[in-house]
Amino acid sequence: MAKVAYVVGIDCSPAEFRAVVAEVPGLRVLRELRPGQVVVVADGPKVAVGTLPGVVWVREDKPRHMDEGPGARPGPS
Repeated sequence: MAKVAYVVGIDCSPAEFRAVVAEVPGLRVLRELRPGQVVVVADGPKVAVGTLPGVVWVREDKPRHMDEGPGARPGPS
């Protein structure tokens, strides 16, 4: 099964959230972003990240091509 990454807003410290995530099989904190945000990786989409204590919001972290999103180079004219 493919792994799924999520950007998660939290209302607790990253250390407290890591302790919560450590109790969930198939889920781990990949890295911290700005204060109040972390990236978690789940073994699949069935892991209910949004129901964990301390979670305020969840957004799937989708890989983007270099030519997509803010700051992308314009296409050929």
